[in-house]
Amino acid sequence: MTGRRKMIIGWTVFLVGGGVMQLIIFSIMESWGLTHDDAITLSRFVWEVSQAWPPIVPIFWFNFGGIIYGFIVHIWWRWDPRNPNDRGG
Repeated sequence: MTGRRKMIIGWTVFLVGGGVMQLIIFSIMESWGLTHDDAITLSRFVWEVSQAWPPIVPIFWFNFGGIIYGFIVHIWWRWDPRNPNDRGG
């Protein structure tokens, strides 16, 4: 197995594993919030925070969008688009 294939498999496991862990944690916390009277769900938390301070929602999405855009640029940006073999930068 080549180093490139190992790297692809490693990143795939890392990213898919992270997404699966987020789903598991979210489902546990949300079910806890739905089954216990003293707990809070994610939608209730967002509603209460946005009622207390309305600018939090656009600020959150602005920052989240910037992070996603930075990730996309980092992954797909090429240093020299005219040379398909150039992976520098």
